Amino acid sequence: MANEPREQLSESEQKQRAYYDQIASQYDEHYGSREGLAYRARQFERLMGDYDLEGLKALDAMCGGGQNSTYFVSRGCHVTGIDISQGQTEFYRKRFPGSEVVCGSALSMPFEDESFDLVFTDSLHHLPPRVNEGMQEIARVLRPGGLFLAWEPSARSVFDYARKLWYRLDPEYFEDNEEAIDIDRLAADNKALFDLRDCIYGGNVAYASVALSMAMRIPVRVAESYAKGAQWLEDKLTPLQGRRTALWALVLFEKR
Repeated sequence: MANEPREQLSESEQKQRAYYDQIASQYDEHYGSREGLAYRARQFERLMGDYDLEGLKALDAMCGGGQNSTYFVSRGCHVTGIDISQGQTEFYRKRFPGSEVVCGSALSMPFEDESFDLVFTDSLHHLPPRVNEGMQEIARVLRPGGLFLAWEPSARSVFDYARKLWYRLDPEYFEDNEEAIDIDRLAADNKALFDLRDCIYGGNVAYASVALSMAMRIPVRVAESYAKGAQWLEDKLTPLQGRRTALWALVLFEKR
């Protein structure tokens, strides 16, 4: 399915590759932990649980070590991954030895037009100021009527302002081209390519203290010791949340 990459990496992408190669082992330890994967699966099931995914050709865009792919493989998808980091793709191969993974840019993917039934990512926030280029490339490889699922930090929430301050104070884990995603703007900018199907906002106690254990400097064993209690509390708080109080947005688009 994959061809040779179609262009050289930009300076920003080269920097990002080096960064994620450097933290690949630590990233996989935290984001690929048992409770970290369970948190992801719980959120994806909220939006995708009623869809028949069996046999779909899916692309995990900016896949890291395949943490998101775990859910979709469990639902019967045939998943391909692409990530800019060689170190991350090595973890992907270990996690899914029977699946294809490509080291390359999500802005210029080596796949044929309309190759996939489903694309999913949690990394559009790594693309500013080229998010719409990424959306166009995702639309190119997605068949008409195919689904695109994005799970992203939510812009314009009270937590996003705190997040921006955190980035300035803690540069170790954050690249300078990260920016939370405004779902309304994303949908409006790409309305010629996608229809917005659904969007949910969430993320509070469990997300911050379990799913983000690496960024919060919480050892995996410690996070797993309280994960179930944190998830119980998050479930109680989630119905009270909207865009202004959410840490993330999970949005589903359909290609026109």
